[in-house]
Amino acid sequence: RLQKRTGLDSLAPMHRLDRETAGLVLFNKRPEHRGLYHQLFAEGRVEREYMALAEITEVPSTPRWLVENRIEAGDPWFRQKSVEGPVNAVTEIALVESNSRLGLFRLLPKTGKKHQLPLHMATIGFPILGDALYPEMREKRDGELPLQLIANRLEFVDPLSGMARFFRSLRRLTA
Repeated sequence: RLQKRTGLDSLAPMHRLDRETAGLVLFNKRPEHRGLYHQLFAEGRVEREYMALAEITEVPSTPRWLVENRIEAGDPWFRQKSVEGPVNAVTEIALVESNSRLGLFRLLPKTGKKHQLPLHMATIGFPILGDALYPEMREKRDGELPLQLIANRLEFVDPLSGMARFFRSLRRLTA
């Protein structure tokens, strides 16, 4: 759709977001430079920040978590699960704001596995609002909010210019 709207047939995303996640996506319009940007993500040289809303009944005693586990395909095929084995998914999570029923969380993924952030939030006991897959699969209800997860910030050193790059989404979630 973005190729059609801009008229740039060579436009391509440099990373992916899960289908229901809103926010920033980095695009490139020059095929000869794509590998440099893909390499940034593959080597973990892009700092990615996400924001998520989750229900909380009481403020946890520890407002920070480091979730490290192994994620593989689950059942059904489109769901992921944590399994024993070498770690392949790492996320730093912090509760940054809360009120009597909602918490606003900052998520800093160090890896990029499918459904990593919703699965990690469910793992610490705070499933993301609007999530129909984790911790258990369920039907979406009419009028329910979409997944309350935003790709909020990207930060990296540009491999072509050597300049620091910083992008922030204008979308906001509020607790």
